[in-house]
Amino acid sequence: MAEFIDANGKAWTIKITGGDVAKVGSALGIDLGNPSQAFAKVLGFTPALINVLFHLARDPNDRRPTNPERFADGFGAATIEAGTAALEVALTDFFQGTRIGADFSKILQATKEIETERQSQAAEAWAKFDPRELVKSLKNSSGNWADKQELTHGR
Repeated sequence: MAEFIDANGKAWTIKITGGDVAKVGSALGIDLGNPSQAFAKVLGFTPALINVLFHLARDPNDRRPTNPERFADGFGAATIEAGTAALEVALTDFFQGTRIGADFSKILQATKEIETERQSQAAEAWAKFDPRELVKSLKNSSGNWADKQELTHGR
């Protein structure tokens, strides 16, 4: 069982049952019975993630959300991240001890390693970024573009 707190401070529990797999499949066309494929469909596509979580979430009194718009209003960037992590835990729990679960865990681990490497590369590139070099490069490659344009910061 996984939990996350939305941007409105409301706590939600995500626990997947066989009934949930069927319900999400028929309502959204996302097969939670294939967790790698399901996770790939919602990862990076916020509307799909929020829809899946809407169908799986329960509040502390074991009640499901009833209004999808109100539920979605509780999502900001931090909630999307927390909801993604909760879905990952719920899928892992549901398939625990199975071949599908072992494969899903391996895929998640590889995905996290790739994400960590890309974040590191992005931080390194950002640390080296020099806007003056960009202007110089643009100037040299586009016929003195920078001389013809007013370059201002913040406009």
